[in-house]
Amino acid sequence: MVDPVSLCTGTTCERSAIEVWFDDGNLTDPKTEEVLEDTTLRSNVRLRESIVEWRELNYCFRIKSIKENLLSNSDLLLKESLSQMQALIRENSINKDWISIGELTDTIITILGNSDSTDVKMKILITLKDAVEGHARNK
Repeated sequence: MVDPVSLCTGTTCERSAIEVWFDDGNLTDPKTEEVLEDTTLRSNVRLRESIVEWRELNYCFRIKSIKENLLSNSDLLLKESLSQMQALIRENSINKDWISIGELTDTIITILGNSDSTDVKMKILITLKDAVEGHARNK
């Protein structure tokens, strides 16, 4: 859920989903099927703040896990961690900040200099390219 809203019945929905529901001609609560006298959508600020907080905490855990795997001296874990970094970057450009804050770019640059594996070096270079593209801090 990204933009939670509440209906007059107290049901909370994702804004885009309930808007589609209403656009399809439905004037009922999708959960209770109660006819809605008022279709005003009220932002559920507390839930949105909780979602944002959870995402930030989740990113911290993901970054920490990636960093631990990068430092494990296992090429398999290293390649998996680089794939996870690339997935984070594709998921949302703000994740480039998390990668920077977690010092992952510094870590993989160090690994790049120490690795003998051409595959690992190539994957690191691709990941670095993705991480620095459009991001001054990572450059």
